Amino acid sequence: MADQDLKQIDRNILDRLADYCKYLYEEEKERTERIEKKVNIFAIALGGSLIGVLLKFPIWKAYSEINVDDNQGVLITILVITSIILFLLSSLFSFFVYKVRKFERLTDPKKMAEKTILMENESDILSTIIADYTIATNRNHEINNKKVRHLSYALLSLFVALILFITSLLILNISAGWNGGD
Repeated sequence: MADQDLKQIDRNILDRLADYCKYLYEEEKERTERIEKKVNIFAIALGGSLIGVLLKFPIWKAYSEINVDDNQGVLITILVITSIILFLLSSLFSFFVYKVRKFERLTDPKKMAEKTILMENESDILSTIIADYTIATNRNHEINNKKVRHLSYALLSLFVALILFITSLLILNISAGWNGGD
């Protein structure tokens, strides 16, 4: 009887552990969805900000009026080229978020069925399920961390690009007497 009680306690512990592992797996899955929604919003913001800045300030028209031989012309050129490179980097980092592996499945159902046939009791089956959840959750956590890292690089690149681009427009406006409405 005591042996039966001990097995029931082990089974209860494994059930709780399996529930906890499933919870962690689902949390990571939801985190993936939240990250991907943020990337979609970021991609729209990236494209919109680039188009908005270019439509509001037709820099090519104003840029043709400056003298690239003086220091201000060189500074403006460097700022514009750097901001364009940063816009491209931001787009590239956004692409990396999409490119990073989507999500780790728990296990192949056929393989799991084959494994469970060979197992002697429910505790072994439950232990295998817990191991699958743990491995998948850890991999998904690493994948999500990579996505977040790329997203933060994309955001930083976009922010610096916008600052540099606006700075170049301000310098251009001051040095060329351009008012943006002509």
